[in-house]
Amino acid sequence: MQRFLINWLKPLLKKGKNLVYFASGTFVNPEYKKLNYANVFLVDKSFRQSTYDGKKIFCLNLECIEAVNLFKALDIKIHCFVCLNEGLAEGGGEYPINSDFFLGYCFPLFAPKLLHIGCKEYYSGREYHHIRHHFLDLPFKEKNEISPESEDYIPPQIFSYLGSSATITELKRKFKRKHKVPSAALAVYVEHNSIWSAANELDAIFLRFDSEFQKRMIEKFHRNVFPIKYKRYELYAWFYCIPGPSYKTYDTEEIIDLCKMNNYKKIGLIPNAMNYTKQIELFEKQGNGFPSEIHFYHLNKGDFAELYNKKWK
Repeated sequence: MQRFLINWLKPLLKKGKNLVYFASGTFVNPEYKKLNYANVFLVDKSFRQSTYDGKKIFCLNLECIEAVNLFKALDIKIHCFVCLNEGLAEGGGEYPINSDFFLGYCFPLFAPKLLHIGCKEYYSGREYHHIRHHFLDLPFKEKNEISPESEDYIPPQIFSYLGSSATITELKRKFKRKHKVPSAALAVYVEHNSIWSAANELDAIFLRFDSEFQKRMIEKFHRNVFPIKYKRYELYAWFYCIPGPSYKTYDTEEIIDLCKMNNYKKIGLIPNAMNYTKQIELFEKQGNGFPSEIHFYHLNKGDFAELYNKKWK
């Protein structure tokens, strides 16, 4: 299916900027034709089929993770990212699009200058507290909300009735921060970057999913991706009576066992609310070289402060 779409899309793509509207719904607003973008991608699994209007609008009958993998295969960069209503309360939305997970998954495709159109207030409820608190907390050096006076401004109302509550944010200049953590037996790094930027370089990836559906979708396209145990979330879920993950998650000792079993040397992890000093010490004492190289990746500012500031003996 993906190969068919690649062959269909490739000759139709125009050079220039790309706008992607994730979970767009099936209504194609005539105003989209006026957008100052070479290609406009509307992504929604509810489209009956994938179509092209002959000018600039592509309607893709795909789940959002499927679409991101298609864009990766075509080396399509995203210059404008739109998501205003993915149907979390009604409409069959399986996971939040403006979450760390999905934005991090898209991050390698983001252009150095990105326009983001979204609505933080849409994510109401205790389970979306992190999204509200860390909305667009991504590794960009500059983030500015733009006004209707800006030449890049797009009236968000053309995308959704939630447009009146939306913000348009310009993000510029990605971070390239990589910090080596002194350690006796391991090569340990902390990177302010998306773990997906290095997916092809890692033997295994350990992260958190927003839903079991999302986990299944990722496993369609990636091998050696495992859910990491996140104690803070499990405590939070218990306190607020929110169902925890129905799938197996891996703590540090289980990660070591997995690395030994599969000869994983170089692994990547995201924040998991553990004592990272003790976690590294456990890798050193029990791993015996499996893993031998650890990369901690984070999107939000302030994560892994313990490792950035730690002075090891």
